[in-house]
Amino acid sequence: RTLHRCFVALRVGDGRRHGVQFCVAAQASRTLPAAYQAQEANRLTLLYFAVSALDLLGALDKLERDAIVEWVYANQVVPDPTADPDCSAGLYGFRGSGFLGLPYDPECTPHAPVCNDRGHIAMTYTALLVLTILGDDLSRVNKRAVIRSLSALQHVDGSFSPDSGGSENDIRFVYCAAAISFILDDFSGFDTDRAAQFILKCQSYDGGFAQNPWQESHGGSTYCGLAALHLMGKRHLLTRTDDLIHWCIERQVSGFQGRINKDPDTCYSFWIGGTARSSCLTASTM
Repeated sequence: RTLHRCFVALRVGDGRRHGVQFCVAAQASRTLPAAYQAQEANRLTLLYFAVSALDLLGALDKLERDAIVEWVYANQVVPDPTADPDCSAGLYGFRGSGFLGLPYDPECTPHAPVCNDRGHIAMTYTALLVLTILGDDLSRVNKRAVIRSLSALQHVDGSFSPDSGGSENDIRFVYCAAAISFILDDFSGFDTDRAAQFILKCQSYDGGFAQNPWQESHGGSTYCGLAALHLMGKRHLLTRTDDLIHWCIERQVSGFQGRINKDPDTCYSFWIGGTARSSCLTASTM
């Protein structure tokens, strides 16, 4: 969470020198600091926050680009050519780190399945972003396997689970699926109509979006819903734009809060700000 707040602070112009130092240290560490070790399985996301922040600061030259690209590819879960495609659907993409102790293999050599070794939709999303920011051509991404896995992760209601192991399903992972498909320029892996209808059902009475239908509106969920509609080319389906704009404006207290009656938090300057921008709000309106 500290890394995410650092990323947001850099987007609004705070502490360039200290931000560069912090993010360089974060990406260069071979082992996570004690405060972050519980997030080892999400290490790719932490890397994304550091790399994207340095990109915004114009400081990518501080990074060991080649080493980072190789590490990201070493965490790709690739198909085993001997496995039954129907039984292994949903397994592929990127894992969050090498926490399972598998051999370091940036060449992504296929191997027999390992228990609990499967891609995660959020890790795949952040892996593709890191590779893109660092100028990689994505030539080692097994695009067919990634797209096929998206199909296996989509539920009947249009939502997505993050991995094939069984987990929560909500609007966050719809956004990840849309972003992955947009980056790879292939939306054949899931039903975008069902995904869009799920998103629209998540819009609450107050104009914001919740993680699932009939739940409370939230800044992060709202950003994910609107961004996913835009990436899928279905932004026009949103008819309650005025309600959404009003909800965004009401979230500004001193900074921005993510939900009604909550304290402001820097991360919501990004989520709400991004939503407002996508909703064609002007600075004078805010």
